[in-house]
Amino acid sequence: MKKYGAEYNKKFLDVINQHSNQELNVKTITIVESQFAVKEPGYVFYEVNGDNLYYEYQGKYHFAGKVNGEFGDINNDGTMEIIQGGGCGCLCSEALVSVWNNGKIETIFRESPAGQLRWFIESPFLIANRYEDSFKETEGEITYYELKNNRLVKIKAPLELGH
Repeated sequence: MKKYGAEYNKKFLDVINQHSNQELNVKTITIVESQFAVKEPGYVFYEVNGDNLYYEYQGKYHFAGKVNGEFGDINNDGTMEIIQGGGCGCLCSEALVSVWNNGKIETIFRESPAGQLRWFIESPFLIANRYEDSFKETEGEITYYELKNNRLVKIKAPLELGH
């Protein structure tokens, strides 16, 4: 700590240490300000070692949760969601959607399709395309979701999207 910890906030390091099974290594730690954002003012988010999300609020540091995915604001409310797997047009075998809920990251949706899955955000909708292993789009397997009250709700295809 004396040699490598001086550049970090000690209170922040203590919180990180609590959530890393007391195995914090200040020689190798990476802390970067995160692009994750919430609509409430005063929050600053940090990614620690790439997959842990922490935040500072009113001078105190907190662990928000594990993060592995892309940030996107599905419903344009100013608070980002985390979409793991299948984003950016990539295919995935498991998809997760996590939301900010009462000071922590909470997974609200998990799916492991028989084939592959790809997500698209067309605000305020999240669209899932399912594919067989041959990467051929499975007929009738396009599902639309709307984010309401931190829950993904399956809906019929919206007319305004023309799908």
